[in-house]
Amino acid sequence: MLRRLELLPGIGQIQCKLESVSLNDEPVYEAISYHWGGTAEKHEIVCNSASLFITDSLHSALVRFRRLEQSRHLWADQLCINQADSDERGRQVGFMREIYENAIQTLVWLACTPLDKRTIYELSSAEAAEYNLPEATSRIWKAFQILFLRPWFARMWVIQEVNVSKSVAIYCHNSEISAADFMAGVECANELGPLWLVGNMSLDNPFRVLKNQSQDVERPSLISLLLGFSYFQATDPRDKVYALLGLAPTHERANIIPNYNLTPKQVFHSTTIAILEQSGNLDI
Repeated sequence: MLRRLELLPGIGQIQCKLESVSLNDEPVYEAISYHWGGTAEKHEIVCNSASLFITDSLHSALVRFRRLEQSRHLWADQLCINQADSDERGRQVGFMREIYENAIQTLVWLACTPLDKRTIYELSSAEAAEYNLPEATSRIWKAFQILFLRPWFARMWVIQEVNVSKSVAIYCHNSEISAADFMAGVECANELGPLWLVGNMSLDNPFRVLKNQSQDVERPSLISLLLGFSYFQATDPRDKVYALLGLAPTHERANIIPNYNLTPKQVFHSTTIAILEQSGNLDI
């Protein structure tokens, strides 16, 4: 079971409803992938006739995705998981892969600045067949570099969210672009050569991890995932492990159950033991 968010249509204060649904019933919803951001600035919304406070990042996403005349069914962890209940968090995180895998689409919200918005517009306006992007000396590449420094691109959870999704669309204010077109722009940009200035080890990491997630035997090992994405960030240190579990082969994660009642040290210790037992060697 999971909670599905019904974002009610209209303008003004965000109003929504939460309902429990089963993935076995194939519910229709879109999943939001976003960076939580700081918790200092909160916005009040109305959910199931009660007041709730959410972060600025999620609030701006809901404002962007809300329709004027029709409800929209969404999934967003901040509202659809009781963050104050450690047991529920563990259960929900345990099938996070299935949540994004079964969504009809994943909506990436970058919460962009006006400069980033211009960059997305340039990419989405490019001719799809040839991607006639600016010359390497164009100032637009500076904006492109800044775009990649946004927190979303370094967030641990997005690796799983975008790689298991059926379809991914990237939103920035009123501009949008498919993940496929966005990555085509990245590849062209890399050929032009200006993006090395960003200083990021691999700009397209969230999008290029897994070539065939439908075949369990072809998924990367858990240890390779942990090492390969160790520089991605998670507010909760335990999510450095939990955020990658859904990407590993089923047999490797069978003995690692998300549990937020454990300390980070205990999570890292138990994960190490599980990997050693599964692999049968000390090469870790």
